[in-house]
Formats: sequence, C-alpha cells, structure tokens
Amino acid sequence: MSLNNDPFYNNRLYKLLSNRRMYSIELLQQLNSLLHEEPELATFNHPKEGSYFHIICRNSNGQENAFRMIYALSNAGADPNVTDAKGKAIEKIAICICLYTTNISVEALFRVGADPRIVNDEGKTANAYIKNNPQLAALYKGYGEGIWAAIEASNIQETERLIKGFIKVDCKYNSNKSLLDKARDLNCTSILNILADYQVTNEFLHSILACDWNRTSIIYKYDNKFLKLNSFDSIHRLTCIRTCSKSLLEYCLNTYSSKPFEILFNNSSIINIDVNILCTDGLPVFFHCFNDFISNNIRKIILLNSNMYIKSSKGETFLFYLIYLYTKNENQEYLNLFLNILYHYPLLLTQRNQQEQTIIEYIEFTTSIEIYNKLRPFYNAIMNV
Repeated sequence: MSLNNDPFYNNRLYKLLSNRRMYSIELLQQLNSLLHEEPELATFNHPKEGSYFHIICRNSNGQENAFRMIYALSNAGADPNVTDAKGKAIEKIAICICLYTTNISVEALFRVGADPRIVNDEGKTANAYIKNNPQLAALYKGYGEGIWAAIEASNIQETERLIKGFIKVDCKYNSNKSLLDKARDLNCTSILNILADYQVTNEFLHSILACDWNRTSIIYKYDNKFLKLNSFDSIHRLTCIRTCSKSLLEYCLNTYSSKPFEILFNNSSIINIDVNILCTDGLPVFFHCFNDFISNNIRKIILLNSNMYIKSSKGETFLFYLIYLYTKNENQEYLNLFLNILYHYPLLLTQRNQQEQTIIEYIEFTTSIEIYNKLRPFYNAIMNV
C-alpha cells in the first residue's frame, strides 16, 4: 500500500506530528483540538511505524512539550503498548532520547499505562538500555514491573502505590482490555475499588498535563465530587531527589498557565483545596501566587485560603518571602500585602528563619547596603506596628 493510501499516514494527525522541528504549545493545542474532533485517529497503528507515540518520541529530540503530547494521545484512547517493526516498545525509543535529555517522556509513558515487560526482537526489555543513567534507573525502580503486572498478580498494595502515582486507569493493552477489565476478570474487589477511587483524579491530572483545558473543565464540572485535589504523586520521591512529593496543584503550576487555576478557583462550588501544601522547591503552594500567569482574582482567593503561619522548608514565613520578592522587583504590591498581613498577624514578627533570624534581624544584619536600602520601607513599617 502506498503512503498516500495508508490511513496511518493519510490523515491530519500524522501530518500534524511529522516533519516538525518544534513541538510548541501552539502545536499542542492544535493536537488537543484535533483529537477532540477525531479521537479515533489516536488509535491508528502501523506494522512498521508502530503508533503515533513512536512518531512523537522519534521527532521530539527531547523537547518539553513532547511529554504533554503523550498525555494528549492517551486521553484520546491511544494504546502505549503497541510495538514497531523491530518489536520496540515506545519506552525503548523514549529511553534512547532521554539518555541525553530528560526522563520526563518515559515517566509520561509509565503514567499512560506502558508495560515495562514488553520485549523487542532481541528479547530485551527497555530496562536493558538504561546503561549507567541513574535517573532512569531510579525511575524504573520506582515503577517496578508496572501496573499491569501488579494487577495480574492481584497485588493490592503495589496496585495502590502505583495508582496513587497518577497512572491512567482507563489505559488499554493492545487495544483490548483496560486495567478495570483486568481487575474484573480477576474478581478482585479491593483492586477494583482502588482503581475506581482514583480514576477521575488521574484523568483530571492527565488533562492538565496535556494542557487540554476543555477536557479539564468538563471533568471538573461533572465529576468534581470524585476529585482528590490534595493528592500527591506516590512515586515522585522515589524517582527524584526530593524532600517532598509532587502535588496535583504543583502540576498545575508547572503548566505556566492560568487555566487550571481558573477552573479550580473560579467556581461557585469550590472544593476544599489545600494551598498550604509544600511544593518540591520547598515553598508552600500559596507562596507561588505572584507567578505571572496567576490573575489578581485567583491570587486573592489563594491568599484568603492560606495559613500565614505555614513556613517553607527553610523555615521562612510568607513575610520573609515577600521581602525576597521585593529585593528582586520593587513591586509596591509586595509591600502593601506585607503591611496587610502584619496588621492581621503581628505575631509573625517573632517567627525566625533557618538562620534563627527574625525579619527585623534579617534586615538589620544584612551586609548589603543596596538590600538594606531596598528593605527600608519594610523596616519602617515594622517599627510603626
């Protein structure tokens, strides 16, 4: 069959993904729109090429938005366990790329249901190609033999651990049975309950990871009562050198978009969302409310729901952080908010940072004349309390 007549090549999805030097955010949005219009395209496979997952990973060159495209394809129903003509699972191709760039695409493939047990025509699993890459080795160790193996073995504890790592519940194996189908066949009620408990949350996060705001909005609108918005990635600490696990809210921050926050906070039926939980940078979520993409309205809602006595991993309150922001950018809003917080929580002045300094001592003992002069308005405000 010629390329022009082959349905795998002769469609809008292949044309969108192939011959692209840059996987931009604009291209990602085009992909999401196309998959909403023609979701069946995501399920097309080819005996030589494999799946569209293979196309993305081959063409991505480690570009950041490639991993988001993996989630977009998965959301449309693509099977991550299809192999190409050489028996290569998509993990193997992603690993070859990640050996020189980042492991984020491999992590995405695990999350959409890729089975690490698949062997190629040489009888090797993708794990055999990790070589001496400690990050990928840690990633594989974190996911173990994978979610399919855990369910097939009726391993309740391992299934729960992996599913709490935001693995897609409705993923398919060879376009056949999903994880739920497998669990039903085994008649394992405990595993079925785990899958059902996290299905909506994981679909919601996968929509966010794909920057698919239409899908995210729909899930939130109709299924928000099932969402575990304060959940953490159970596997993240095992695969990265982190002091804390990554939360669903931090994944929202990582999109650098206002959309997920508008969906979560601009809603009359706001669910109790904990904005005080720590991000992997050691800062509580609400410390990030001055990120450029967060609107004034959302910022106000976040601050109203924050606990000003919560500290960063360095032992600093939000007042310390406002001072830090002001040294980078002398924004009057930082000073105004500082004064407002100080008025309502004067005891925050007694709190000390990791160096056992209060805010007054931090300003007084700074060795930089420039910093001292910048922070003089804060010092004067404190003296007038």
